[in-house]
Amino acid sequence: DGARLGKRNYLTLRYESAANCSLANTGHKLRLEGVLGRLALPDGIYDVKGVYFHFPSEHRVNGILSDGEMQIVHQKRGSSGNSDLAIIAILLKLPANAAGGGKPLNSLQVDFFTNLGFYAIGKLPTAGNVRLLQGKVSLEAFRVKNAEWYYHYMGSLTTPPCTEGVHWYVLAEPAVVDTQVVASFKALFPDPDNSRPLQPLNGRKVEDSRLRVQGSCEFQQGCGQSGGLTGWLMGFIGHLQGKYALAGPEAKSRSPRPRLALLALAAAASSLTVAVVARARRAPVLRGTSRYEALHGSGGGRWDQRRTD
Repeated sequence: DGARLGKRNYLTLRYESAANCSLANTGHKLRLEGVLGRLALPDGIYDVKGVYFHFPSEHRVNGILSDGEMQIVHQKRGSSGNSDLAIIAILLKLPANAAGGGKPLNSLQVDFFTNLGFYAIGKLPTAGNVRLLQGKVSLEAFRVKNAEWYYHYMGSLTTPPCTEGVHWYVLAEPAVVDTQVVASFKALFPDPDNSRPLQPLNGRKVEDSRLRVQGSCEFQQGCGQSGGLTGWLMGFIGHLQGKYALAGPEAKSRSPRPRLALLALAAAASSLTVAVVARARRAPVLRGTSRYEALHGSGGGRWDQRRTD
């Protein structure tokens, strides 16, 4: 629904390693805090406010709950309290439950959970306690393929006061965790679990990113801060392709040859620009940037919402 989403074309993320992070046990959930990165939305920059963990998941896809869920909460700069929040939810699955079964673990994601204490007995903080984490913590490993497919809806926080007006982005691509991660969490939060029961959609519309709009990031506030030169170049190429042109799985181009020629020209110009800038700065320019194409319409696949009210 392009009208509803306004001019949201690209979501741009940049996560970074952070020292002096902490992991707190609120008695209901684990909360990771630190200067972990930011998200660019059309109305500005959203900084990571905290990362929360729930087992099992608080969303389900095709009627199936995942083994867990990691929620990265972002808040718009200048806002406070529970206002102006955007949450990226990453489903967590055991290898046997991931698509195709037997999916291997990601070593960087294993390092992330190891640093938090999921792989050591008694290392996770107990209720009411906070543990300062050693070394640096990074969410970078969880950006892999995020941009390809996710669901978006306007919902609420999943814990009291259940504030409305929260942007939810539920990634369709899960992260794989092993049984030790689940067992360590369950030792702190045994059944009943720490996930809110499934709630009705109540008329909310869920958008699927597989039907999306190709737009240009340079028209959006905040993209330069988060995406840098890469964001500008990607936006420029998208503009040449046809700003706001539907690029869903069934969309067809009337005349592909002119578009291919424009793309080739843009790629050559972009490569030359990057080479010149990289040489001037004596440092790589295109690194660590991933972007999320926003949702403009609903796609296939059945999605069930959890914890929205």
